[in-house]
Amino acid sequence: MAASGPSPDGKKVSEDTQANPLTDYGRSKLEGETITREYADRLPITIIRPPAVYGPRDTDILLFFQCVKKGILPIIGNPYRQLSLVYVKDLVRGIHTAAVSERAVGETYFLTDGAVHSWWEVAQAIAQSLDKRPFRLHVPFFLLDIIAHFTEVLAKFRDEPSTLNRQKVIDLKQQHWIATIPRRQGILAIAPNFRLKRVLGKPPVGIRKRDGSDAMLHSIFIYTL
Repeated sequence: MAASGPSPDGKKVSEDTQANPLTDYGRSKLEGETITREYADRLPITIIRPPAVYGPRDTDILLFFQCVKKGILPIIGNPYRQLSLVYVKDLVRGIHTAAVSERAVGETYFLTDGAVHSWWEVAQAIAQSLDKRPFRLHVPFFLLDIIAHFTEVLAKFRDEPSTLNRQKVIDLKQQHWIATIPRRQGILAIAPNFRLKRVLGKPPVGIRKRDGSDAMLHSIFIYTL
């Protein structure tokens, strides 16, 4: 979804919305789509734009889970910023369905669970899954900018990519990362099988509920594909 950019007015982005990527990452994704379409006369091309994806084996916000387990719930900026989500199994099923469907050739799709979520809803779901009532630590965006700059400098000294950078902060500041399900959904004939609050399973390594059980959200990663 980084290729399309966020919604500028709070309405769900659709396949017909003019793309407006905000970061180098998003612009590279859009350029990749453009180059791919140049081969449409030789290859069956279908473009999938996922929103934020959550599911097993994700490690990108393991630190977030660890914070909640320790009793701290980081709240970044406005907690009611909106986002679309898709569970990884629904995404894989949608990609497979599009790959084998002749009617999907030449189309561009957003694959979401159809709902509009808020970061506050996501944070609450994680806390509830861990059976925690954590202290809410509010992190304003100006402080996040400073942290991102510091991690970029530190990453250069370590010669490794920064887990948080100013480009990612640009994405995090947006109010509406929301998209429609395919307007031509009949072509894909899919509907989400998983919803955020129903997706419970094994936690990341070392993360358990207070009673020692493993039941919780698999994980949610915060970067946008």
